Order: sequence, then C-alpha cells, then structure tokens
Amino acid sequence: QEGFLWIGTTNGLNKYDGTNFQVFDITEDGKTGLLDGYIQKLYDDEEGNIYVGTNKGLNIYDRSLNVIKPYPFKGVDQATQKKYFGAIWKDPMYLWLGSYNDGIYRYNPNNGEVSNLEFQKADDNADDNYIVEIFPVGENLLIVTQLSIYVINKEMEIISQTEIPLNNSCAHRSEVANQFWIGSHN
Repeated sequence: QEGFLWIGTTNGLNKYDGTNFQVFDITEDGKTGLLDGYIQKLYDDEEGNIYVGTNKGLNIYDRSLNVIKPYPFKGVDQATQKKYFGAIWKDPMYLWLGSYNDGIYRYNPNNGEVSNLEFQKADDNADDNYIVEIFPVGENLLIVTQLSIYVINKEMEIISQTEIPLNNSCAHRSEVANQFWIGSHN
C-alpha cells in the first residue's frame, strides 16, 4: 500500500519504506497496537484499508494516525472478536473471516450482524473448519480449508465441495492470470 512493504512475522508487524522499518507491537492499552504478535494474514481492501489477522483477533491499520488498532466490531461477543483469523476477504457488504477451527464468519459492518458457517467432510463428517484462504469467484466465494475446497454463495449456502487428497493445503490467487494455485505441505 502506498509504496510500503508490509511484513507480518511471528513477533509483530513491520512497515518498510525502503530505508527504515516501523514496528507495530502488541497492544498494552487495548486501543492501539496488535491483539497478538503472531501475524496470520495481511489483507488490503479496495478502500485502502489494511486488515491484520492474528492468532487472537483482527486488527486494522488507521492510515490517518499511522497506528494499528483492534478492529471495531459492533455487537460481537468477545469470544468471536478474539478468534484466530487467518483468511480475510471484504466485499461491498460483508467482511468474511476464516478461523482456525470455527469455519467462516460473515460480518456486516453496517449493522454488526454475524453469521457463522462450519464445514464437514462429506465422506466421514469430520470437522473441516481450518480456513486457509477465501477467494471471490463471480458472485460466490471459494473457501479453501486444510482438507477441502468449497464454493459458497453470499447467503452462506454450500454450492459445491471438493476434497483435497493431501492435508495442510495452502492457496494463492494469481491476479494477472485469474488462476488459483492450491498446494500441500505433504
């Protein structure tokens, strides 16, 4: 964003301007700073906001003050606010958050409404709720978990499911070729 290189680490967030690093640390006052130092995901939306998913919640970069703050959820319980968020996607209406073992959350910033969708493998009903990545596919979303790929609509209905034969998947979307790359640690 704006010529800076953002680097998420296991010990905080760094903003590099080509010469100097600015380090963003864990919050001490609960108002500014990271909720946790282990950065899982960085996501920038079309409005230029930078979202920071950590092991203990979601943060957002306040460009006007040059600070990281806990995301200002409205009407959301503390347990949900403090979840591990390792996948983030924002569309014009919702903020979509992928969790470690609670599936995907759809949050409406306008009214504070939260919905949750958990996944299960088709063959043995095992939980499949470690969300690796969220990608838009037309009007739907492609949800990559450690064990499967799901396509869901904005109403959070599962349209399709494909199991990944290897565990511990990772995913990337090529903006140039509009392709999805999904790999495995195995």
